[in-house]
Amino acid sequence: MLNFEKTVMIINWFARQCHGKSIDKLDLLKMIYMVDRYHLRRFGRLISGDNYYAMKLGPVPSMAKNICDNPDELSEEQRAFAYDYLRVIGNDVHSQKSSDKNYFCPSEIEALNATRIKALLVKQSGESLPDFTHHFPEWKAYEQYLTTDQSSRRMDVSKFFSEMTGDDARFEYCPASSRLLKSNKQKFSERQSLENMIGSAND
Repeated sequence: MLNFEKTVMIINWFARQCHGKSIDKLDLLKMIYMVDRYHLRRFGRLISGDNYYAMKLGPVPSMAKNICDNPDELSEEQRAFAYDYLRVIGNDVHSQKSSDKNYFCPSEIEALNATRIKALLVKQSGESLPDFTHHFPEWKAYEQYLTTDQSSRRMDVSKFFSEMTGDDARFEYCPASSRLLKSNKQKFSERQSLENMIGSAND
């Protein structure tokens, strides 16, 4: 389930780790994908709860993109909360103050730190973060449909549990046993079913 405030906190956390407390929007969106993927595979839950779309430059979390690119689509309350922490200037997102650490549990802090370190290593290798995300099977499943910069396909998040094989296996930054992936995939499926039932009851 989407957690708007936590998504803002994730954005702000990554921005504050960067020089000048600002981060490129495209890199940011890829790092949110990476941290959600890490936490889902290791702990059976997305941190942001965002919906993901495959686009030509890699996976995109839709609410995070709206926060960065389409603030007019946010409610007045959401904009006020986001702007208390963030400012978007050109292609960069700037942090205004520290994230509230109470929003993150220990497993989420682990995922955030692991993602930050991996993103630094990827960039030091000379590869861009968008290109790095193209190695993963959950994006490759939609690659044939992404013929233009505007093309997109809603991603099946359960594919984040896919195991990488062959040469691509060297890009896996969140290795997990088949047993753990199977268990967490089941947990995630059960949680989704429960959230759908709650959503239907509230309609």
